[in-house]
Amino acid sequence: MKSGHKDTAILATAFHPDVVVHEPSSLPYCGDWNGLHGIATLLCQMDRCFSDMRVQDLQCAGTEAHLYVSCNLFLTARATGITIQQPFVEILRFENGLLLEGRPYYFDTTEIGRALGHESSSAFSR
Repeated sequence: MKSGHKDTAILATAFHPDVVVHEPSSLPYCGDWNGLHGIATLLCQMDRCFSDMRVQDLQCAGTEAHLYVSCNLFLTARATGITIQQPFVEILRFENGLLLEGRPYYFDTTEIGRALGHESSSAFSR
């Protein structure tokens, strides 16, 4: 999140080449983000939305193939400077030690939209 450019060679050390992350339709970076280029683009989109993203009380359970992650998520919106805190859960699937699929679940996407300066919670499109 700290760098404007997302190097796909660095991403390849953690993400499978066929990775997909499914973001909810109620966020400005919604949709399925495929491959290393897709993940790099997603991270840039998130960086445009948030000046800071932090997690606290990270807890993980699962196996080498499936990991269930929960935490408290802190997001600071670039547009408004508003920081929100909410529970966050993600289901991660791995292959050969690399992230193959991510399914994030935000507690309240409407609150995130308001912090970003959006009036309604209508679906976004890319």
